[in-house]
Amino acid sequence: MSILSKTLILELNELCPPLIDRYIGEGRMPNLARLKERAEIYRTWTDDETLEPWAQWITYHYGIPLSEHGIRKLNQGNRVGRPALWDRIAEQGGKVLAFGPMNAATPMDGKVTMVPDAWAAGVEPSSRSFEPFLRFVAKQIKDHHNHEARFDRAEALAFLRFCMANGLTARTALAMAKQVLIDEKLTPYKRWRRALILDMLIWDVFERTFEKGDYQTGLVFLDGVGHLQHKYWRSSFPEQFERETTEEERQKFGCSIPEGYELHDRLIGRALDLVGKDGTLIIVGALSQQRNLRYEDIGGRVAYKPKSYDQLLKWAGCGSDVTHEPVMAHQTWAVAPTIDRIADVAAALARVVRTDTGEPIFRVQEPVENKVFFFCSSRTRIDDNVEIRAGNGETTARFGDLFVCLGEVNSSRHNREGMFWITGPKAKPGIHETHLPLEDATAVTISAAAA
Repeated sequence: MSILSKTLILELNELCPPLIDRYIGEGRMPNLARLKERAEIYRTWTDDETLEPWAQWITYHYGIPLSEHGIRKLNQGNRVGRPALWDRIAEQGGKVLAFGPMNAATPMDGKVTMVPDAWAAGVEPSSRSFEPFLRFVAKQIKDHHNHEARFDRAEALAFLRFCMANGLTARTALAMAKQVLIDEKLTPYKRWRRALILDMLIWDVFERTFEKGDYQTGLVFLDGVGHLQHKYWRSSFPEQFERETTEEERQKFGCSIPEGYELHDRLIGRALDLVGKDGTLIIVGALSQQRNLRYEDIGGRVAYKPKSYDQLLKWAGCGSDVTHEPVMAHQTWAVAPTIDRIADVAAALARVVRTDTGEPIFRVQEPVENKVFFFCSSRTRIDDNVEIRAGNGETTARFGDLFVCLGEVNSSRHNREGMFWITGPKAKPGIHETHLPLEDATAVTISAAAA
């Protein structure tokens, strides 16, 4: 069996079927509106116990539920130990490009080119030429909250040279320049648009790599909309919440989610051009989102993240040999050089407390091999001047000197339903009324990609 025509798998993280219907009706998504007439449309469903994208994308990539794959955290994709979606498609013939799949794993098939996601500390790109791109993008994602973060000039120049040589379009370049040189200087709150510009940039590089590499199948992951939904659902849909939003919030951030869907619709149009009239396009969301009312009584949930993990780990007494692997938002792994050391690291983190109340600053989970998962446990705002102490109590600091507030991070929460559209020679246009289990969508994808 061989792959005869081009196939693209667009992993548009957490796109919501009800919002797609709404924005198609409002004329914001003309490409999807046209596709709706010739697409086979499913809504996936997951019964996975842990409802997080890093778990559900594993479920989709391997065609097995969480109860079998056991992956509940980012940067654990290599633990599954069986062929992933990209490997199974490559087995059928033809080259595959996997560009940024969440919780990526090292390919098992030599015909797969892997460009890992920003959190995949243990997965190397198939070509070292992608390293300047990956280093810079990873720093932007992991430090997007920290306005004090400074980026290495040499790394930034290497990144720009790579992008200019690998597909950077005039539209994306203009958007980048306008964002940094004009918008953020005049209206700093517009930093949220960086998430969408990053999606544009990722698509540019993916598209050029796919074209020049003569791949039969390409998979690309984009997270701009998923990020904006968590941050700004309240601002975009204030009528869904009990706590009122201010006019300022709505004016500043209310357009973020609609703009994200409009961008993804434009990229879907480019994807259709890339596969051609005989190709197959598969659009997957894995799961979706909905309003979050769990924290209305505390005014919405906020989160805090260390300004510098290196500084924080040393201050807490974890040792200068301990590193970190960020996960999402305020969560991370502390990594010790040996398994024997990790218990001491976990204990040191657990001893960081507020001086005034004695409350622990971190939630620290049980170590896994030489790693321990931890995050600041506060869900409400903490005054910058609150004193915290570490170790034996002699080491103290102002909370605001070590931590930065990410603002409200969960105005939406995850929903078990996901988007799954197929167009191409094997598609049977129409809307399926029953849910497709997410783990079964893998076999449907492979079948659609095969001749």
